[in-house]
Amino acid sequence: MVEEVLVAISVYQRRSLAQHGRIAIPTAVRSARIQHPDPEVAEVAVHVAIGKRSAAMAFRLEALGDRWLCTALELGTRWSRP
Repeated sequence: MVEEVLVAISVYQRRSLAQHGRIAIPTAVRSARIQHPDPEVAEVAVHVAIGKRSAAMAFRLEALGDRWLCTALELGTRWSRP
């Protein structure tokens, strides 16, 4: 991951732990959509169920040799009941 994405995940994780403590919440991917605007780019949108709530997540992956690099990440900030 690029540094900006890693920092965003760390901040999100700290907020989540502050709100929920270390409680294990069941999580599942409900759906995923992938687009390839370029052969070496994947843009992914995911619907994630976290406990009884759901959230949206989108990220961009770019080919880097034989690996993928996450260059952007958006997490849904609003939670809704499915």
